Amino acid sequence: MYALKSWIKMGLLLLAAVMTISSIAPGIVWAESNDKIRKIEQYVKNQQSISKIPGISVVIVEKGETVYQKGFGYANVETKTPVTSETLFELGSTTKAFTGLAILQLEKEGLLHRTDDVQKYIPWLELTYHGEPQKITINELLHHTSGIPSNTITRIPESKADNALELTVKTLQGQTLNRKPGVPLNTQR
Repeated sequence: MYALKSWIKMGLLLLAAVMTISSIAPGIVWAESNDKIRKIEQYVKNQQSISKIPGISVVIVEKGETVYQKGFGYANVETKTPVTSETLFELGSTTKAFTGLAILQLEKEGLLHRTDDVQKYIPWLELTYHGEPQKITINELLHHTSGIPSNTITRIPESKADNALELTVKTLQGQTLNRKPGVPLNTQR
């Protein structure tokens, strides 16, 4: 649990750093501003020290172009493996906020509805409750009321493959739901 909290804290720090950095100097040409780069790097190092984060990677994208990327600290403190701009980090639950925002943007554009059945987009995903096929909505996934057991997180494969997300969802195939979709975890039906 401590490791998960550290990862969440790191993800939130990264988000805060990116937001702070983007508000400090919007529209600058990063490569031409060594002074601003030094300030950004000092800010990251200070936040890393304050929050006791062993390693962090920062990427700044402006108008779709990567204008800065650098690793700070260690990916593995014991082996002194440094963080690079290519180091992969487990983001854990911090991705939920981004997913929710993306869903709302897609809904605003009329490309989906939160009340849509997930099988509209993933037709092969069939889940059952007490042997009966169930419809699960996007909203139920967002609100953690889908009935998918929380212990399924242990079956997420570690992968760098292009289809890693699909492989993760495929681990749910054959999984029995632990409650009827739409019912909160602590509610009996």
